[in-house]
Amino acid sequence: MKRTIFIFALWLGFSSSLLLSLDAQKYPFKLEVVTEQANIREKPDIGSTIIRQVPRGTLLESTKKIGEWYLVRLKVKEDQLLLGYVHESLVLRIQPMEKIEEKIIFKEEEKPEEKEETPEEIVEKPEEEKIQIAPPPTVAPVAEEPSEKKFMLSLFGGGNYVFGGDLNEGSKGFAEFYRDELEIEGGKAKPLHLGYIFGAELSFPLSSHLFLGIGADYFRGSKESSAEHPEASAENSFTTRPEIQALPFRISLSYYPLPFLFLKGGVEYYFAKISYFYRFQEGDYWKAWEGKASSQGLGIQGALGVEFNLASSLSFFTELNGRLAKIKGFEGNDTSRDSEEFVYTEEGTLYFFKVIGTNQKTYPQLFIREKKPAEAWVTDPQEAQLDFSGVAVRAGFRIKF
Repeated sequence: MKRTIFIFALWLGFSSSLLLSLDAQKYPFKLEVVTEQANIREKPDIGSTIIRQVPRGTLLESTKKIGEWYLVRLKVKEDQLLLGYVHESLVLRIQPMEKIEEKIIFKEEEKPEEKEETPEEIVEKPEEEKIQIAPPPTVAPVAEEPSEKKFMLSLFGGGNYVFGGDLNEGSKGFAEFYRDELEIEGGKAKPLHLGYIFGAELSFPLSSHLFLGIGADYFRGSKESSAEHPEASAENSFTTRPEIQALPFRISLSYYPLPFLFLKGGVEYYFAKISYFYRFQEGDYWKAWEGKASSQGLGIQGALGVEFNLASSLSFFTELNGRLAKIKGFEGNDTSRDSEEFVYTEEGTLYFFKVIGTNQKTYPQLFIREKKPAEAWVTDPQEAQLDFSGVAVRAGFRIKF
């Protein structure tokens, strides 16, 4: 008798466990979103298409887990359901759902482990009770939630515009001085403004909308101007060619108020170089000056841009970038030559000053001098200030990893 009771109790316990296990599979359990937002994806893969985003506190229903992913369903309309997958790090399992009657019936699979339910499935019911599972909506590029934030490597190029400052003023003054002295009509120096720019930046995620960037640019530009006397027999002419180049290293913050729109601001440290070339010819005599100088200094920059996802790990972006950077303290050397084979090299500081011509007009000049200019025909000598401020239009690609 005791043996019969023992066997009956053992059978009862086994049956209860089996029923509970079947019951847990039949009825869904609750998942609560515990991050700022969670991505519901088409497949259980981090690179799969995002079909919807849900905010913190949203309750999801699930009946199945595949690896680190829960298969979830979400009601999007009165008669539509959305099926997708959410990563386990974004949700917290609460408890089984109450056993309630539902009009939604999921298709039985002969081998669930070999075939996964997809968002495109349609649940068959009588004509008056048909309920469709909504197809994935078109989703704009989005910033990933905290568990899916990615490092980004940006490579870009574009056009650059700089103001130039004293470099342009000195080139203009040299041209005007020799235009008047050599009686050349209409000769003007063209200011240096346009050039090219390219660079790279590595960004680190601080949140789903904020990134810290470390990068560098390189930009360069030059402009040559020349003019000659209109009479061919009079070999009077002048040439100017200013050149500017810089390598600014940058630390910046990028903020995405919208998934495809970003704002950027940061601080830059410049390694800057300038050069100039001046030459004039009067009859058979000519003289030329060539100077090179470098300096370092701080600047700030800001940008507004848009970004478009091309794939899960690649995007295209374009931005309008603005800079503010005025740098002084340029040091270098100047070499002058003439047609009589005279060569003289002078090392010193880049100065900006004005000279008085034979017509008593004053002309801005930019030269490297060993000492501060103090000749009788010189006025207002001071260290030159080069203006690297300007704007740039940049475009490139971001690789996410």
